[in-house]
Amino acid sequence: MQRTLVGIISDEDTITGFLLTGLEFTKENPNFIAVCDKTTEEDLIKNFQNLVSRDDISIIFIGDFAYKKISKTIKEYKEMLPSIMEIPSKLGVNKSNIRPNLTFVVLFRPLSHFPFNGLSSQSNTNLPCLKEKWCNNETKVNSILCQ
Repeated sequence: MQRTLVGIISDEDTITGFLLTGLEFTKENPNFIAVCDKTTEEDLIKNFQNLVSRDDISIIFIGDFAYKKISKTIKEYKEMLPSIMEIPSKLGVNKSNIRPNLTFVVLFRPLSHFPFNGLSSQSNTNLPCLKEKWCNNETKVNSILCQ
């Protein structure tokens, strides 16, 4: 059998992003495993071992929060295929450092340096704080997960 599938162990949103790119998902023998920050280490190890033992998977992406929990098991894995790669996720260890800064760079820097819709950059100081609204929504979303 050829190794043509990608395996993923991460949160639902990360998996959805990969599915939207057109990656193949198999229902009979799932190659995408949705987990959350409350998933036990034993379950993560079981799912990891299930994916690495398959001969149809070439690479396994593991969300950083899951990778951190089972890093010892992953480091003991010495096979070349499937390859293992840690990826960032919204539940990850650096989530508070990545998203707000990215939002600031994308949404606010252009407004402070360039005229927007014919207005001067000084008139943009009264815009609503999108960063604050986004952070509040993130808190609500994170509290809904894995209940």
